[in-house]
Amino acid sequence: MAAAIVGEALLSAVVEALVGKISTEISEFYQSKKLDESLLEKLKLTLLSLHAFLDDAEEKQIKIASVKAWLDELIQALFDADDLIDDIATEALRRQVEARYHPVSSKVRKVLSSPFKWPYREINSKMQKLFERLEHFAQRAHNLPLEKGVSSNVWRATPTNSAFDDSAICGRDDERKNLREVVSVVNATQTCPLKPLVIEDCWTLISKHAFATHKCTEQSNLEETGRKIAERCGGLPLAAVALGGKSMSNHFDELDSLHGLKGLRTLTALPLEFGYMIFRHYLENEVLHELLVALKQLRVLSLSSYNNITVLPNSIGDLKHLRHLDLSFTGIKMLPPAICKLYNLQTLLLSYCRGLTELPEEMGKLVNLRRLAIDNCMNLKELPKGMGKLVNLRRLDIDGTNLQEMPLEIAKLENLQSLSRFIVSKQQNGLKLAELRKFPLLQGELCISKLENVIDPSDACQANLKEKKQIKELLLKWSHSTLEESHQVVLEHLQPSTNLKKLTVKCYGGTSFPNWLGDSSFGNIVCLRIEDCRHCSSLPPLGRLQSLKELFISGMKSVKSIGSEFYGGNSPSFQPFPSLETLTFKSMEEWEEWNMIDGITTEFPRLSHLSLRSCPKLKGNLPSNLPCLVRLDVEDCCVLESEFSGEVDNRNIMRALNVFNFNSLQQLSLFNIPSLTAFPSNGLPKALKTLSIEYCKKLEFPSHEFLQSCKALEGLRIMSSCCSLTSFPLGSLPVLKRLILWKCKHLKSISISEEAAASQSLMFLEDLQVYGCPELESISLLDSSTPNLKEGLPINLRTLGVGNEEGVYCNTAITKWGLDRLTSLSELSIKGEYLVKKLMEIQLPFGFSHLTSLKTLELVACDKLKSLPKEGLPSSISSLEIRRCPMLKASCERKKGKEWPKIAHIPFIISDIDFNFKFHEDEKAMVETNHQKEAMKKEREAQR
Repeated sequence: MAAAIVGEALLSAVVEALVGKISTEISEFYQSKKLDESLLEKLKLTLLSLHAFLDDAEEKQIKIASVKAWLDELIQALFDADDLIDDIATEALRRQVEARYHPVSSKVRKVLSSPFKWPYREINSKMQKLFERLEHFAQRAHNLPLEKGVSSNVWRATPTNSAFDDSAICGRDDERKNLREVVSVVNATQTCPLKPLVIEDCWTLISKHAFATHKCTEQSNLEETGRKIAERCGGLPLAAVALGGKSMSNHFDELDSLHGLKGLRTLTALPLEFGYMIFRHYLENEVLHELLVALKQLRVLSLSSYNNITVLPNSIGDLKHLRHLDLSFTGIKMLPPAICKLYNLQTLLLSYCRGLTELPEEMGKLVNLRRLAIDNCMNLKELPKGMGKLVNLRRLDIDGTNLQEMPLEIAKLENLQSLSRFIVSKQQNGLKLAELRKFPLLQGELCISKLENVIDPSDACQANLKEKKQIKELLLKWSHSTLEESHQVVLEHLQPSTNLKKLTVKCYGGTSFPNWLGDSSFGNIVCLRIEDCRHCSSLPPLGRLQSLKELFISGMKSVKSIGSEFYGGNSPSFQPFPSLETLTFKSMEEWEEWNMIDGITTEFPRLSHLSLRSCPKLKGNLPSNLPCLVRLDVEDCCVLESEFSGEVDNRNIMRALNVFNFNSLQQLSLFNIPSLTAFPSNGLPKALKTLSIEYCKKLEFPSHEFLQSCKALEGLRIMSSCCSLTSFPLGSLPVLKRLILWKCKHLKSISISEEAAASQSLMFLEDLQVYGCPELESISLLDSSTPNLKEGLPINLRTLGVGNEEGVYCNTAITKWGLDRLTSLSELSIKGEYLVKKLMEIQLPFGFSHLTSLKTLELVACDKLKSLPKEGLPSSISSLEIRRCPMLKASCERKKGKEWPKIAHIPFIISDIDFNFKFHEDEKAMVETNHQKEAMKKEREAQR
């Protein structure tokens, strides 16, 4: 029924759009050319008559074949009508644009006098035939069991066998029985969960949709390929239908498929996501050209993430019906001038086209453009002057570009509702800050950059930010934090509306902040960032902001002390920061004292995350009562003093942090604190779940008794820390789920604790990673004192990563790891010559077949490895990564290497910097890790 409602909405929208277009553009054209306007009126009445039958027809088509046939034919007729009417409207628009765009000249006169695409008589003739065709559908409707204006829009449970052909369902026999039982109960509220289809049922679906009328036996050579595809569907029926309908049929019926696509309205590329990776598609230029020539009726075209596309063919200009074009994340370097012929285009997305260097000069011809996204096109340095003609533009995204200024013509775009970045120019022909007043409709996010170019401070007042009440996020940015008195006046006049929710002030060069910043009238602000304002010696009274939840302060190099001025008062009856949840101080080079308010219970009653990073001189008296603190990060704060002695306490820096008093603390991260030598004798907070220690080399690894007291600790990460650690006792932490040991340079062994409870504790461990420990000699997994403990790694492991490129782990008996017992293992990463080679040589009873859950296998840094196990790799593997294994890489070369048959079934194969997406013969892929995505976000923030 959901599909029916969608179809009903779609058809209704088509009819309504046709009526609207006939009433406006087509009507105006008919009037100007003195054509038969009465024909338009008759056509509108017929469309409205058809519209009245649609609701009832959508519901009855399921049961009545004649209604379904009528509706199917009507859909095509309506689309044909849309094409014709759009052709006429587009041609009329083209003549208007050309006449308006060029100055009066012989060329314009030629355009104006040039004949229309069709003779006017032919237009009337085509419209008459359209009317007759649609009128015929209206007459047929009266002979069908249809009623006007009837629609329940409510799903009515009907017996399964009367609603559709039950034999068409593939698989899920049990679920079908359950569904029948559920719908047989009046007002049933019981839910029926659907399990994934089994592989055989996926194959049945694929074969039905791929081969259609062809018999499967006639396509027997494709059955093997089809069954492999079925395995990759993950039990999802929609995936099976999609793959069957598109991928398989293309192999044996390409011409028919292309012919069937000629009326296609939408073509969208969906980049495949796999785990932490995004795989981009590959499309030959010749294929792209053929597609554009064949699919001239397209309204929506997305080539997003086709990274190999660097040039668009001129045939793009023939897609005159196109409304939406997405070229984001492609390698496009330049847009062809033909793109400016897309007069109907409303959305053009070019985000992250990092090779793009310029936009066409005649962009102004795209008069219907509503949205232009060129954000993160880092090589784009200027905008065409003709952009001022884009009078219908509502949204302009230019964040992350290398634009140095914006053309003055941008000020003509008074309908702009979203402008991600406004660049102030000091050039005479550039955009001044005062021009912001010409955008009264701005809303959402706004970044004003290069504020140092404001010559006349009164321009800031004329910008009239205070009246732009729809702006919710504002970034005020100078390029450098240069001491300048005029900055103070400019910031004072840039007071925003009190509706503002997020504010960032960056590289401000004044010595103090204006009174409005921190004023209690800004009760809607939930997020505030003050960055690199190096000349301000004190913070504004931010404690008065009643709704503030997130506060980030960094680079305040003149601030030495924080006290009552920060809280906004010093009265015991005053409660500062009533809503603050996240507080971060970063790169506060001179900050020494953090003073509290006497007599108050807590300055931060709701603070859940406190982060102190690179505050090298901060000492003593940190907040002592943070009842809601869940996460604490401390980085590069090397002289925190004990509040008791007033001196640097090299034995126990944690006393000053009072972490043992924070009963609610669940996450603790300590990074680069060289003076930290010991854990507090009182133990860690009882609720602590994750502990990360990095570059704290002098910290003594705690005793066994200390570890046993950590009853809630689920995650432990030790990196380049605890140099005294020589042996790690697995099983000593009662409920540990994740253990990561990186670069523990004196670690010699990992062994199972001698405690009887160790066996039970190991049942919790799901993630074990040990890398870069050069002295590690053995991973001993059996202890004589625990006879009931089976030999091998914890059987519930899901992620295992072990490796050391420098050492050899010569005493590590990989055969005793019990890999064949790890039936839950989904990710396995092995690094280093010895371990990788041993893993490939290991003799298991049934090879790797027991690793039925293994999805990802990573082999790193094994120069001499040539081959994979004889029995091959598990069929469950979806991703294989081979890095710095040159001989193995050669052996696994696609279709040529000796080892290729062993990995041919794996869809994602990553080899060093060469990426292969082995799913379709003509497709390759580029991969983008989570780290790269995060880098993009950081890059965008930095550029803003």
